[in-house]
Amino acid sequence: RNTNLLFNAAVAYTQGGSANGLIAGTSPLYARSYGMMLVQQNVLGANDRLSFGVTKPLRVFDGFLNLATTTVDSEGYAHTGTTRVAIHPEGDETDFTVGYAKFWGDTTLAASFGYRQDADNLVRREDFVARVSTGVRF
Repeated sequence: RNTNLLFNAAVAYTQGGSANGLIAGTSPLYARSYGMMLVQQNVLGANDRLSFGVTKPLRVFDGFLNLATTTVDSEGYAHTGTTRVAIHPEGDETDFTVGYAKFWGDTTLAASFGYRQDADNLVRREDFVARVSTGVRF
């Protein structure tokens, strides 16, 4: 009764298109996210909550752009064409969080700590986050 296991997932689709600019067109883009969180209530006493979460934030996994590129040949003439570029990142971010919250009537005090592996979908980029918040409902 005091423990909840939550799951979420999303898949996103963006229709491709063509254009007359630096980006000459896109294929359809596909992205996904998913995660789970374990929430335990009344851990250290009444009206508190401890949570642990693992999530994969929204990330493009399929699609490409056509970029307009210009080259100059050996005679000095410019030639413009398109280059197909994959849009999905090399990194694959994973977020780990732990949080605690205490409730007193309409007042809340909360703290959480997070770690991001491949932060911002950049390979081997890591960061840590600590948050403290308070809230009052009236």
